[in-house]
Amino acid sequence: MNISIIGAGIIGLSTAIKLLEAGFDVTILSKSTTPNTTSDIAAAYWAASDLLADEQKRTLGFAARARLLELAQTPESGIRQLPLLVLSQADHKPDLWETLPDVRELPSGQFAPPWNHGFSFTTFQFDVPTYMPFLYQHLEKLGGKFVSREVKKFEELDADVMINCTGLGAKALVADDDLYPIRGQIMRLSRPDDFPEQIITAEDASQVSYIVPRIKDVILGGTYQHHRDDEAVDQKTADAIWERCLTLEPALSQAKLLEHRVGIRPGRPLPRLERDPHQANLIHNYGHGSLGHTLAWGCAERVLEIVKSL
Repeated sequence: MNISIIGAGIIGLSTAIKLLEAGFDVTILSKSTTPNTTSDIAAAYWAASDLLADEQKRTLGFAARARLLELAQTPESGIRQLPLLVLSQADHKPDLWETLPDVRELPSGQFAPPWNHGFSFTTFQFDVPTYMPFLYQHLEKLGGKFVSREVKKFEELDADVMINCTGLGAKALVADDDLYPIRGQIMRLSRPDDFPEQIITAEDASQVSYIVPRIKDVILGGTYQHHRDDEAVDQKTADAIWERCLTLEPALSQAKLLEHRVGIRPGRPLPRLERDPHQANLIHNYGHGSLGHTLAWGCAERVLEIVKSL
């Protein structure tokens, strides 16, 4: 069976690899590849707290963990297991976290007010400058093919099965009115010597802050600005990110700014992961918002199930 995947971000790559491993002939078509995809900008860690509100996301996110555990045993993959500290202003422990084996409450007073409560558990951090090229190389070793091309209509393709992994591009490709942009702005800093090997997130009703140490640098964020697709750096936003993150981790004072980056996430009430109701050989896998890396392997497994059912 010949399969064409449109889109070469983390969703398209993971889906392609899963199908290649199952013995299918796979070609990826995309005008953008690493390092020029939204997936390459992401701070990229497995975010359990973002799975709380929806059963579909929980199922897909936890389904991905087995593959991530496997990849974390391969140093060249760029996937590492790190403590994730989730700070809050309220003393509340979501039930979901009880499913994680090493969840623990953080000591009171470890962080300055208003972050009086928090929990930690071991999560996966995706070092995307390493991880994305690793996936491309693995895909090529499996026999996957790349075509640098923008697909404007599915009718252009001659394939037994087509899989739409175009992210925000699906807005034009399938006229999905539920899809919208979510602007994210980050800072990339040098990594000071002896910088703590832990991810910190702090979120309240109005904003989120995160500090993500990678192999060679540190990512600070962030923003979730719905219905915004402007890619220019906003200096006021950058200043606010810096102030919030420096309060959470004073060791950042030794870091040097390397660059600001802006990425536009594909927002949707829920990811679209289904066979098209009007075109039997078309499968959709897009609209993952900020959870692309978290959900990718779970979504890839679901796509494989659908393909096998055709």
